[in-house]
Amino acid sequence: MHRYFASLAYDGTAYYGWQIQPNDVSIQQFINEVFTMVFREKIETTGCGRTDKGVHASQFYAHFDLTSEIENVEKSLFQINSLLPRDIRVYDLISVASDAHARFDGIQRSYSYYIKRKPSPFNNNYFWFNRQAVNVDAMNEACNLCLSHLDFSCFAKRGGNQVTKEKV
Repeated sequence: MHRYFASLAYDGTAYYGWQIQPNDVSIQQFINEVFTMVFREKIETTGCGRTDKGVHASQFYAHFDLTSEIENVEKSLFQINSLLPRDIRVYDLISVASDAHARFDGIQRSYSYYIKRKPSPFNNNYFWFNRQAVNVDAMNEACNLCLSHLDFSCFAKRGGNQVTKEKV
């Protein structure tokens, strides 16, 4: 078996998040279907995390296994991106160790939230519009409170095997 990480990005406006949903369209569904077509074997990806309905990802990783090595990554990327919807792009396919895990081997995650005071027809799906001025000092103070916490178990699935890693 050969394991690969796929580096990808997507505009989540039209989707119900990353993870496959029984009655809704997801990013993972499209990735699995297209990878299965291109590599001519059943592919099931594992994402580095989950995103909710309408959430975008500018740098997302998923791993998958193949029975043989990818001979030409550039050709495979061309085929994949030709078949995917325009709001999903795969940027790279990276050969990794057979036990590498997109979710559990991640060492950092970041989330960005954008606030604008004037709406624009060009970025309605990417910004939260707030006509009132925000109190940046109060926001920074609230963010600093988060830095003093190391236990984020309230964000994990109950009964799961997630662990909180302390800063090294």
